[in-house]
Amino acid sequence: MKLLFLGLVAWTGVSAVDITVASTGGNVTSPIPYGIMQEDINNAGDGGIYAELIRNRAFQGGDLFPVSLEGYSPIKGIDVQKQEYKGSFYVRSEYDRVFTVCLQSALTNKSFGSVEVKSAFKGSEWVQHHYTLVPTRDAPNSNNSFVITFNSAGVSGASLDFNLISLFPPTYKGRENGLRTDPAEAFEALNPKFFRFPGGNALEGPNLSYPWKWNETIGPLKDRSGRPSAWGYRRAMARDSLNIYTVLAVYTGLGLDGGYINETDSPPWVEDALNEIEFVRGDATTPYGALHYRFPLLKDAISSKYPDIQIIASPSVFDNMTIPASVAGDYYPYREPDVFYNEFHKFDNLTDDSLTLVSEFSSMHPNGEVKWADQLHPYLWWIGGVADAIFVILMERNGDRILGSTYAPILQNMNRWQWSICLVESEADTRRTTLSTGYHVFKVISTTLITRTLPTTPGMNTSSLFFRAGIDEETGKSAFKAANYNTKSHEDTPFRRRLTLLRGSEGSYGYNDPAMGNNVIVEDVPTLKAGADWVFEWSMPELSVAMLVVDGDSEDEKKKKPRGKLC
Repeated sequence: MKLLFLGLVAWTGVSAVDITVASTGGNVTSPIPYGIMQEDINNAGDGGIYAELIRNRAFQGGDLFPVSLEGYSPIKGIDVQKQEYKGSFYVRSEYDRVFTVCLQSALTNKSFGSVEVKSAFKGSEWVQHHYTLVPTRDAPNSNNSFVITFNSAGVSGASLDFNLISLFPPTYKGRENGLRTDPAEAFEALNPKFFRFPGGNALEGPNLSYPWKWNETIGPLKDRSGRPSAWGYRRAMARDSLNIYTVLAVYTGLGLDGGYINETDSPPWVEDALNEIEFVRGDATTPYGALHYRFPLLKDAISSKYPDIQIIASPSVFDNMTIPASVAGDYYPYREPDVFYNEFHKFDNLTDDSLTLVSEFSSMHPNGEVKWADQLHPYLWWIGGVADAIFVILMERNGDRILGSTYAPILQNMNRWQWSICLVESEADTRRTTLSTGYHVFKVISTTLITRTLPTTPGMNTSSLFFRAGIDEETGKSAFKAANYNTKSHEDTPFRRRLTLLRGSEGSYGYNDPAMGNNVIVEDVPTLKAGADWVFEWSMPELSVAMLVVDGDSEDEKKKKPRGKLC
């Protein structure tokens, strides 16, 4: 059987595109084509995906950053709603009365809700006090403060000492010390298959004094030391994950400032990497499992103890470097839209032993200018989303050699960021969480997996049209994914077949602005009826992304209910 897609002229002067997809042949693709990567940038951890609402809750970093009471405030406020907040704080001193915990307006000091907490002091010991607070009404904005008050008459000593002050709203899946619900649910909707953690700069640290120490990110919060961010702000430690594969980055003795650890001094870090893997992989009988030159040293040690782990080096063959046998490379291109357009065949000639993970990528620069040194545009524009789709289709076409990919960065705190062009923008006010144009592209493409790429005729792209076809052999569903980068004729590229299509409403550089609450993505979900010879018809406007999905039902049912999506 063959699935036949035939072009249909929708505008004069535009040639129809005829695409035939075979039902057999092709290549098996990676089972983890799409993932998410957590980089500690843009307050994407503290102030982002981590649901903690108190900034620098343990008063850390005084040796690196000036300390004053004025600096301890939420990152642009606290979102206050009529919901249950849970938290705790530690106190050291003799105090025999109650504390009052309150959420109030930073503008008017008006309370939205408060609760009393009885002191449980034990002399000079640090004592944790838990509380649950439910505001009586929603705050009109996020310009709010968290306040703890006490009666000075109840203090026996000269002062009260506070530390590790914490406040959590309802979290993703109700987990203690968990994730913020809105970005976590947005990422879950992308159907990721692996989680890369931590990000490269976070792993290296600002210098050799502050590398990533995984064993300082586990255990009770009060015992975690914290560390400075590589992006110029304080951060705490938290570890949560989705039910997906892990791409674990391990420290190899390199600092962002160019410092490095000599080979003779590397053994402790090799042992540390093995301990970290034992923490992830080991059972309850292992010490860390119960808790739930450098590269060759790490590779040999890890492969010897864990031969089933796929090791990924930090460079790739595209960096003109030789990658050791059995090791995959890591490639991270940040490009202009036209570059992704022109590099559509970049992976087509990779050898079978040149496995590559694309752990970071995005179309982040406008065409004609690379703006690393200048102010980056704050939002992902539509032409960049279409170019990203072209690059994703390229990776899917070569899914036997491309292990998977992660867009980066994925999360941006709009009140404090170092790097723009992200999938999700957020701030303290959850009502302003915004899904970028690129997010909509990835949701359409990544939620329909293909386990085998099927041959097409023609086998390559046709001028502005880039495509890939395949089948999910577990469900029997077949899919056709395409991106139209027709930026010159401004006319539609037509098709016949079942489809998914995405288009923008405000031109090449339209974007979703959190301040406006707009969505420039036009989405339509038509039901397409198959014509004679199992043919579907549709047209793709310039700068559009499409995916057509057909259920793996009987032939009669297929003709009754093929599904397409037009965005």
